[in-house]
Amino acid sequence: MNFKKDLVLSVLALTGVLGLGVTSSFPSKAATNQGNNPISKVATSGFDKKQVLEVNNQPFFYNGVQIRIDKLRDNYGYNMTDIRNAFKQAKSDGFTVVNSQILWSDVQPDKSLNPTDVAYVKNGDDAAKNFSESSTPFTLTNDGTNQSLVYLKYDLSNLDSSKFKAGGLDGAKLRIYAKANTTANLNVYGLNKDDNWSNDSTWKTIPFKGDTSHKAISVSPSYDPIKDENYYDFDVTDFVNSQNAGKVTLALQAQKGTTLEMGGGSQIGSKKVLNKSLNETPQLTLSSKSNYDYSYLDQVIKAARDADIKLELLWFGSDTTKEATEHRVPYYVMHDYTISKNSDGKSSITKAAPTSTTGQYVFGLDKNDANLQKQEAQSVSNVFNHVAENNAANGSTDTVIGAQMPNEPTIKMSYTEPSLSLKSKMNLSSSDFNTWTLWNYTNNLDAAVKTSAYPVWTRVNNAASDGGDAIIALNENKRSSSSTNLDAVGLDPYQYDYQHLYNYGHSKPYANGDNIPMVMEDGMGANSWSWAKGNYSPLDAGLRTITALAGGATRNYYDFKSGDGFDLYDGVNSDGTFTPHEYNGGKAIESIRDVNHFVNKIGYDLATKQADGAGGNSFYSSMPSLQVGIT
Repeated sequence: MNFKKDLVLSVLALTGVLGLGVTSSFPSKAATNQGNNPISKVATSGFDKKQVLEVNNQPFFYNGVQIRIDKLRDNYGYNMTDIRNAFKQAKSDGFTVVNSQILWSDVQPDKSLNPTDVAYVKNGDDAAKNFSESSTPFTLTNDGTNQSLVYLKYDLSNLDSSKFKAGGLDGAKLRIYAKANTTANLNVYGLNKDDNWSNDSTWKTIPFKGDTSHKAISVSPSYDPIKDENYYDFDVTDFVNSQNAGKVTLALQAQKGTTLEMGGGSQIGSKKVLNKSLNETPQLTLSSKSNYDYSYLDQVIKAARDADIKLELLWFGSDTTKEATEHRVPYYVMHDYTISKNSDGKSSITKAAPTSTTGQYVFGLDKNDANLQKQEAQSVSNVFNHVAENNAANGSTDTVIGAQMPNEPTIKMSYTEPSLSLKSKMNLSSSDFNTWTLWNYTNNLDAAVKTSAYPVWTRVNNAASDGGDAIIALNENKRSSSSTNLDAVGLDPYQYDYQHLYNYGHSKPYANGDNIPMVMEDGMGANSWSWAKGNYSPLDAGLRTITALAGGATRNYYDFKSGDGFDLYDGVNSDGTFTPHEYNGGKAIESIRDVNHFVNKIGYDLATKQADGAGGNSFYSSMPSLQVGIT
């Protein structure tokens, strides 16, 4: 198949013709390969097409767009009204599905407390002097002659005991904002909550001066010494739990021979995010497996419901784009479970800039940690059980129709005990073990969806050339020989040319067995991606949808707006409308919108008939306008 530019232009011109009189009708229920009365599922018989996505037992034409609500909220400061308007715009643009992120931390948020009392004290000539918070930055020095301490007090007495049980927290950390001219380290001491001190304490009056009467409860970890201006975390879980309830008092001291500066509430540096100064108040963050808050999830579902568009939830949990970040997961995940190691035995933890909106700590987790698998699956199950409750309480609109578990996960080996021990027992090659690990991890999350009160179809996407393709063959083997909870594995191709995009829908590895060949992310009009510059025009954005459909694949567009280089829109206006992104003198959304409105008119055929390119024989007879563009 070769695409000819003049014929392609003719195809897209035809997509603007709305008077074709084509309508969609839906037959009765077809045979399916899933039970448990799912909201959505994959039919593998009863239709001309090999695999048909059904919603409420009816064929569903999937034509989606990803709206990165996490980035709209965290990177751009969008509020829920803006997000609601984005969903409405997607509906107006002819998309039938929106897929959006739900972070693990969105439904299990940590609780952060500011100190009720802060004291900064120094020895020597200043031993009788009190320093107020306005004195920040606090300089912590411990050189034998000059010494200083910071005292912090936190009040835990007003916490919801059903969510944050006194003495039973699953994680607690102290976060400070600090910097040092040379590498420095910090000791954190836990003090008696009844010790007598207050904001106006001095070196002479404080109960503890950093002597050997106390052992540090936390110290700077080897991977995170204090140097560059940034946030620094200290694990204080055991001490906070030992306090049981009420007040928690901490004292901070630079390790001997080092000096550092830390914030006490006012700015110590010039770095900003979203045009706001960074939070430099020392915070105590509490994390609990019992704490669930579905208010944000409910608002997202309502945004889709009110826009009359279907919604897929993209789970951003323990592996998102081949890593975890401390902003996307509750702190207890980092505290309680096995952080992966590289082949050299070093921890996978790295540090991001203080302005990062995905968190300062980036790390991997061992997918074979059984405790992690159990807890993450429980959290996913609770989420979809709540979706069922939300659905029943709002007219049973069945707005949520799918789950992606997870997003572009890694297939990299973790050189930690759970994986090393299991690999030895299974006696698999490194490649086969990594493939099995990825499949097992994904299938475990999908099982939580399928066995919940709101079962929907499940999918996972691979990034191009990341080594995850082998999971497809393994999943199809499991489907035929035993069972799998993973309905579809797809690719985020982006760089594929038209021939590759056409072949995708009827060629291995993705057109394999009962796997639905879905292009799960694909965008056009990138200003910053070298492979796209000068090679594509805004007109191509809609054509790529046609190309994928003609070859037998379903396509999902990335994305509405994220700043990743494929934005359909630049931003939201004061009246709730969005400004289309312009690229090479055109607007990609215009060709996409025209194509969407056209293909929606023949959505039933597209959902149920096998494309000629994928071995069908009636697809183009019902779509003559598309046939014109392909020779």
